[in-house]
Amino acid sequence: MWRNQDGGDGPWDPVPGYTATNRTALAVAPSDPAVVYALSRNPSPADREAEVGAAAKHQKDPPPVTTKVARLRNGTFEPVFHTPTNLAGKAGFSQADGNTVVAVDPLAADVIWMGGAAMWSASGQGWNAALFRGQVKPGPAAGSWTFGFRPANMANPAADPSWAGAGAHADLYAIEFSGPASASTVWVGCDGGIFQGTVTTPPPATGARGVARNTAVGPWRARNDGLAITQPTHLAQTPVSDSLMLAGTQDNGVEERIGPAAWKVVKRR
Repeated sequence: MWRNQDGGDGPWDPVPGYTATNRTALAVAPSDPAVVYALSRNPSPADREAEVGAAAKHQKDPPPVTTKVARLRNGTFEPVFHTPTNLAGKAGFSQADGNTVVAVDPLAADVIWMGGAAMWSASGQGWNAALFRGQVKPGPAAGSWTFGFRPANMANPAADPSWAGAGAHADLYAIEFSGPASASTVWVGCDGGIFQGTVTTPPPATGARGVARNTAVGPWRARNDGLAITQPTHLAQTPVSDSLMLAGTQDNGVEERIGPAAWKVVKRR
């Protein structure tokens, strides 16, 4: 981790306390610019074996992969413990090179959102976004913090109360906010385009938006009308009519051509 305080013109200085283990995402708290978070995927033996072509991807029960998170305080990054597992994919299936993102709630500098790849959930009716939000509190040891992800949910992260991705498309790249802080809109950019949800803050005395204080996230809604961004990978056309054409798309199901420049989804992924 490096820092420059001269607008890029001066020297870059290393920031102690954080050694990147993969692609690293950074987020600055809008309500307190002195608060900075860093996030990356911790190394997994199965990931390393997969990179050299071993059969790690075929393990039936690979060990959960932990997430490295740290919070900047007094010029040093301090570790955040109890963070979600498999955020950027299971062992041997890492998508950390792209699906690694962290954001800070606009109202509270101690509430973060962590985004990654996909989470399977029966309540979410299949694969949904690997998206978690919760409050970062001081840890039991000096110079440490805790997120509150429950160790009992390491093998099934979507069962944790901090999971907020039900109904949003998988594979996240961006998390942004708009609107008043007390009832802001959260936006995620993902393989499914753009999804929008509402975060409503009840009136607790502290005003913080940790998991224990706020369960009102969502519902998530796709906001993709007018965005010609779908990636077709296969096309199918009937020999009896040139008006019927189907397109199989990357991560977004099947679409049918219904006009010169119009398509509709006929089967979602």
